[in-house]
Amino acid sequence: MSVITGEETGEEKERNRSRRKWKEKTGHRRAHHPHQRGPEDVWKRKAEQYLADSGLLHTIIRAGSLQDKDGGLRELIVGKDDEILKTETRTIARADVAEVCIQALLFEQAKFKAFDLSSKPEGEGTPTTDFRTRFAQVNSRF
Repeated sequence: MSVITGEETGEEKERNRSRRKWKEKTGHRRAHHPHQRGPEDVWKRKAEQYLADSGLLHTIIRAGSLQDKDGGLRELIVGKDDEILKTETRTIARADVAEVCIQALLFEQAKFKAFDLSSKPEGEGTPTTDFRTRFAQVNSRF
């Protein structure tokens, strides 16, 4: 999950300038499958690997595209290794991501795991309420 701030520091400006140059040079727009990664994805994964290797208690949640919609109305999809990129549904309500973050703090089944997170469209499937079972389905530690 990314944190977006309103103002860039000098270091961020340089990093973003570097990304723009790379995108212009390669014609890269946005990753659509696991083998089309930009430099920011590589660094995110390196940071995740560093955290996983640290031994610190963690849960890595890779949320899909965020939507400003009400939470608790959709079935959540949990995957690993960019499996979600192979599905048609790659979005999730911000409220659902927040709820998953809170639930991850409450259940042992979420500790030391990493997973992708999206949701089915509203009206498809049953809204997720059993987070313990959902976390238990995840077997990926990175």
